[in-house]
This record gives sequence, structure tokens and C-alpha cells, in this order.
Amino acid sequence: MLRGAGRVPAAVETCRGIMDTLADLRHRDRIPPTVREFTALSAVYAVSFAPLDEGRWGEAADAPRSIRGQFDDRGWHKQAGKVHLHLAHALARLGARAEAAAEYQAVLALESRVPAGVRDEAHTGLTALDAGRPVPLIRFVQ
Repeated sequence: MLRGAGRVPAAVETCRGIMDTLADLRHRDRIPPTVREFTALSAVYAVSFAPLDEGRWGEAADAPRSIRGQFDDRGWHKQAGKVHLHLAHALARLGARAEAAAEYQAVLALESRVPAGVRDEAHTGLTALDAGRPVPLIRFVQ
């Protein structure tokens, strides 16, 4: 909600505080492992949008890489598709065209399990890569 209100630094700070709390050994017995894992995954996912929106492509690739596959494993296809899509966009901007293409293909492989808009963005990005054009800039949303 903070990010949606334009308070990106506050959103990042809040998510990092959540991750720090989850990692703190003093809370280990108070937070069930499944809750800790889900909350940490959600926080990393939420934080990953900030560098994407700000065009900090190296950092933008790091967060999705750290959680890639974790949504897929849980059957959360929309989030999985967006992780692949956002990683693809960051990689394309970094000039890692083959890696970006593989991530766009991962989105498209999810087929109807991800929203049409996510598939459309992946197709647009892949088409741009194939044509040797820059991938269009988009506003990243959760």
C-alpha cells in the first residue's frame, strides 16, 4: 500500500524490517516456519518492484532471482509469472538477451495460469528481443 501511495522508500523500509524480524533468532519459536517462509517470500516480492520502477536494473534482477521458482512450487502462477517477467525485463535492460528470452519463455509456458496482460508483456518483450529492439519500459505493478 505504501508503494501504491508513492511512498516507495517507506515501503522498502517496511519490507526490510519485516525480513529482519523474521530472521531474528529471538522470534524463531514464535513464528511458525510456514508463516515465516510465506511472509519473507511476500516481502521480497513486494520489495523487488522498487528497483524495477526506478530503473536500477542490476538490483532489479537480484530480487527476482532470489525468489524465482518459489511461487511456481506453491502453485501461485500469477506471482510466478510476474517474477519471471520482471526478471526478464531487468535482464533485457542489462543486455543479457539470452537469459531475458528464457525468462519471457518461462512466462509464456505458464499459459492461461497467468493473466493475459502478463503473457502480453512477455510476448512484447520477446518480440522486441527477437527483432533486436529495446524492450519497452513499463510500470511494474503487483
